[in-house]
Amino acid sequence: MRSRLIATFVVLVLALAGCGQTATSAGPAKSDDHNDADVQFSLNMIPHHRQTIQIADLATRLGGTEQVKVVAAEILSPEEQDVQTMNGWLRSWNVAPPADMSGMDMDMPGMLSAKDIKSLQTTTGADFDKKFLTMVAKHLQNGVDMAKQVLNTGKHAGTKTLANKIVKEQGEQIQKVQALKV
Repeated sequence: MRSRLIATFVVLVLALAGCGQTATSAGPAKSDDHNDADVQFSLNMIPHHRQTIQIADLATRLGGTEQVKVVAAEILSPEEQDVQTMNGWLRSWNVAPPADMSGMDMDMPGMLSAKDIKSLQTTTGADFDKKFLTMVAKHLQNGVDMAKQVLNTGKHAGTKTLANKIVKEQGEQIQKVQALKV
């Protein structure tokens, strides 16, 4: 009876060990498919995108002209999907995604201060449009700069694809924002 119990235990341990190997091969990304630059890009770009979403959402509600509201709405859609994608990468790399720190001052180039956000929240009409367009152009340019940097230093194919998309789309958004005359 004891030998049968030991045999059952050994079979169970081997079965569980096999399950672990299968789960690992289908689970997190291999450590050699990305590098620190890819991780840092996602860790920085997520709060950057979240702030873009925050200020673009304000513009869709507080903008003084329909042009500003339309440009803001166009900015919103790709940013939300990008955040989800980068959160997924970070989790697959066993890195905790950054917490949502909306409204807090971030010590990162291109991020608006809490004072800047408050200024947007308390402004309307043409004054809002001028502030928003100036702030969002600078903010988006920082995103382009971050994306260009990871194109030179990153390794992860998905990160590079996203970075190319950011350079293209945010570059076009900057041109639209700068072309608006309010």
